[in-house]
Amino acid sequence: MVDDIRKDIESMFNEAGLLFDVDKFASFFIFTEKLLREGVELGVTSVKERLDIWRKHILDSLLLFKVWQVPFGSRLIDVGSGGGLPGIALKIYRQDLEVTLLESQRRRVAFMEGTLRDLSLKGISCLWGRAEDMGRRPGLRESYDLVVARAVATLSVLAEYCLPFARLGGKFVAYKGPNVEEEVKLAGKAIRVLGGELAGVWQGQLPGGKGEMRSLVIVHKVNPTPAKYPRRAGLPAKRSL
Repeated sequence: MVDDIRKDIESMFNEAGLLFDVDKFASFFIFTEKLLREGVELGVTSVKERLDIWRKHILDSLLLFKVWQVPFGSRLIDVGSGGGLPGIALKIYRQDLEVTLLESQRRRVAFMEGTLRDLSLKGISCLWGRAEDMGRRPGLRESYDLVVARAVATLSVLAEYCLPFARLGGKFVAYKGPNVEEEVKLAGKAIRVLGGELAGVWQGQLPGGKGEMRSLVIVHKVNPTPAKYPRRAGLPAKRSL
């Protein structure tokens, strides 16, 4: 089975401009097979085809490296990580990164913890809790070089979840679909209030020739997040800034 798909995966990596590595491929394979077996029941994916898991989840997650040359040893937090996307994929590809996977559902945390054991990954940990609570915790607040979130909420809500974690000079990157212009416009106030500044929006196609567009919204942390943010759990989603 591994050999059957390896050439297809290598071709997609090359098309995306990403380095294909045999050892990384083996780790990604373990991860994708676990997603195929358990991901639908966990509610972290609706994808049931093997190559689509690679395209829509792994390669989608790795688009970050087309947008920014992430410095060696950067400290990264994946907010609302679900089944470990994009955080586990980013860690497999760049094992120098120090990664935290934040997730509010305990069974998803258990899935990620099991995956990390299967992969014997070091320098990556799971955190069970809500972003609104964890974003106030010393050692987490304004401590990360990079904050990422994928398929979690609207951009204005994500800004309140994510920007409190970013250090001054750090970045927040939101993974989005093709039609993001209006969402970016509506999130402008929230980004500014929370200490961010919109740096740009990258758009491109997933490899595999199906014309699927993706967007990455890049926000710089230019000011400290005011102490009153994030607001209490549930409030950002109910009343976005």
